[in-house]
Amino acid sequence: PSKSGHLYRALFAIKGHNEKTKYRDEIFRTAFFPRNPKSVTSMKASLYLPNLSSRRKKARLCLFHKIYHANPALRTSLFSEPSNISPRTDHPLKVEIPYCITSTFYASFLPLTSVDWNRLHASVASLTDAADFKTAITDVFNNVP
Repeated sequence: PSKSGHLYRALFAIKGHNEKTKYRDEIFRTAFFPRNPKSVTSMKASLYLPNLSSRRKKARLCLFHKIYHANPALRTSLFSEPSNISPRTDHPLKVEIPYCITSTFYASFLPLTSVDWNRLHASVASLTDAADFKTAITDVFNNVP
């Protein structure tokens, strides 16, 4: 196999199937797959894809939004009212961050996403439509005013 074939396999060896498909589509869509690329990192950077942590954060917030706005029974069992909501710094949809004894639990979905949710602007958190919320979150992550 050619050098580019080895590089291609190395690029996708550790990615999941969806990630493989996304990156492969982007590489061929932009027609940027040189015979001897300098590095995989520079090739991926030139595609301007969002990094994994921001994609995960966006997905977590979208799931949190669906639970909060579309499933009242699950919302009442998972989220509790905060003891204090500051009208100056908090939005009215703020949730209590669960008490965490271990750092492992604090890094799990509910506490981590509760912190991110509470940091959202009120205009974003109050959107009830999932598609509108996803668009607003994307704009927030891309720093669109």
